[in-house]
Amino acid sequence: MKGIKKEDIEESTIWVGGLDRIHKARGILNAYDFSATPFAPSGKKSTEEALFNWIVSDFGLNDAIESGLVKTPRVVIRDDGKFTKDYKSRLYHIYNDPDVKDDLNRKAEDHEPLPDLVINGYYLLGKDWLETAVEWEKAGFPTPPVMITVANRTETAGRIKYTFDHKKVRIDELCVPEKILHIDSKVLEMAEAQEEAAIIENTEAVEEESNEEEPAKKLSKKEQAELLRRTVDTVGQTGKAG
Repeated sequence: MKGIKKEDIEESTIWVGGLDRIHKARGILNAYDFSATPFAPSGKKSTEEALFNWIVSDFGLNDAIESGLVKTPRVVIRDDGKFTKDYKSRLYHIYNDPDVKDDLNRKAEDHEPLPDLVINGYYLLGKDWLETAVEWEKAGFPTPPVMITVANRTETAGRIKYTFDHKKVRIDELCVPEKILHIDSKVLEMAEAQEEAAIIENTEAVEEESNEEEPAKKLSKKEQAELLRRTVDTVGQTGKAG
């Protein structure tokens, strides 16, 4: 497939290749594969033309949501009565909004602002987050709730982090760079490639250096990947990196 790395195609077809080998050795009468990833990993908008050629039927995420078969996106409930019915509808269908759709499906620099509708959506979700944080604190939970965003492109993810790092969403509690994790698949792949023992050893060394009074040395990409994985693995655990 044009424009797609060979290793990405190979990784995406491991399952089918395994079935081919089993079929050659033992013979498979029927195989029904229900996959959540029927598209080649191009990083671009998925279209019917991008489906792997062995797919005979595609039941997309939007269809699954409408049918009640998967978890639905969080719908904000706090708008202080300031928004019209049309604006609420735009938030509900935010990915198809004309002011959002094209903007989030393009290459962009981190500093390029997100559409106003997206920032306002984050503000409303942030208000819900604040209410939840207060309830958790009253209930005695030792850690606050976490807000998770899954971006459609790495460029969008970078823009989102920049937005929060620079307090473009007017909720100070959510705009603390030290508490924002920007997880990139390539960085995690580097971490996954390391032996677990090496990850623990190197991460502890990094943490010890960061606790010294002297400025810590600049981390290598490998050390950054290991520390990121360690942090992700311990989110919500008191006394640990996450």
